[in-house]
Amino acid sequence: MKYKTIIEIVCDAADRDEASNIAGEYLRGLGDTGISMRCKTVSMRTSQVVKYGSSLIGILLFLSALSLNSGQNVKEKGCISSGTGMPTVCTVIPELKTIQGDTFKKEWKEKKDRAILEYIKN
Repeated sequence: MKYKTIIEIVCDAADRDEASNIAGEYLRGLGDTGISMRCKTVSMRTSQVVKYGSSLIGILLFLSALSLNSGQNVKEKGCISSGTGMPTVCTVIPELKTIQGDTFKKEWKEKKDRAILEYIKN
């Protein structure tokens, strides 16, 4: 079975090159003052499960959040959504309870014409 070993060496150095030289000397056994080392060993299978599993969980969480957010844009009949985060405005229009459609249209047109004439006079 394969294993993955991660060695972390912490030391005080002026730049990258000096830090890598100090780490190399420490691993060769030449220096051991002012250096701390941590070592972690896991099996390759565990390492891969953690690596790919966490990525998969992150993607699934992102897609689920995206699908929940897209569910808010479902348009219903008679509703207007601005798409800018403003609340959806819905209107309810009751059915007209008229006996005769032609008579109602004629009366409505006369009433509208009278209102327009009064508006123009004033």
